[in-house]
Amino acid sequence: MRLPDRSRLWQFTLLVILLGPPLGILVSWRDLDTIDFLGETDPNALSSWVTRIATGLALLSALLIVTSRMFPGWFRHMRRRQLSRRELLSTARAPASVWLLSGFVAFLLGNILLPGLFGAQPHLLPKYGYVLIVGLAAYWARDVDPNRVIVVARWGLLLMLGASLIVALVAPEVAVVTDNTRASFIGVRLWGLGSNPNSIAALGLVLLGLCVHTPFHSKLLTIAGAATGAAVVLTAQSQTVWIATAIVMPLMLFYRLLEASASNIRARPLTSMVLLLVLF
Repeated sequence: MRLPDRSRLWQFTLLVILLGPPLGILVSWRDLDTIDFLGETDPNALSSWVTRIATGLALLSALLIVTSRMFPGWFRHMRRRQLSRRELLSTARAPASVWLLSGFVAFLLGNILLPGLFGAQPHLLPKYGYVLIVGLAAYWARDVDPNRVIVVARWGLLLMLGASLIVALVAPEVAVVTDNTRASFIGVRLWGLGSNPNSIAALGLVLLGLCVHTPFHSKLLTIAGAATGAAVVLTAQSQTVWIATAIVMPLMLFYRLLEASASNIRARPLTSMVLLLVLF
């Protein structure tokens, strides 16, 4: 059986996860002023089918990644060298990756599985299993070329967050609310094409960090991406993301300047000034 390699499958999974939910919101053309967040969505609505299709595609791609790694004999292009399952698992036991996977599993057990089984109203929703499958796919795809994954994530975030800002301007009822604001100088709070302001603010920080750490080939795109991420972080008004931005971005900028100073002696005084600002 011939399938795309894990790198392409993981890129496709990320792209569907990033663009699937926003597409469902665009199709439904929600009204944040009248929407009932506690009510059930219409299972026959077009937006529900968009969500189902996106979820199915992401899960299928993630399952193929996990299956191709655990059972390489099923796929011809994975049979460059036959490995037993024991050998295959032993090659994946790098300390950092094992600790990362252990933390992910512990989070699922402590926050989802155990409360769901032994809580006041025991229940487990199927969507929690989807998180486990995608998490395992991320673990098994950790050896793919990270640059390709970064390119897909960067473009996907730019498309999603850029569309969120555009929709906020042309149809405010879909993407912004005027209450529950955190800053008096910003009269609206951005929801964008996401499920809530806190989540889309975190995505804005990720895009901003990617533009600093691994810029686009075009300076214009890098500036546009950084401006988009900064605008989302500012207007979504997530205090947690604001604090994270204040901690992370100076360190990332200092790291970039440190790289520049290693090859350009003229940049070293500027790097020293930035370090002093970060420390004090």
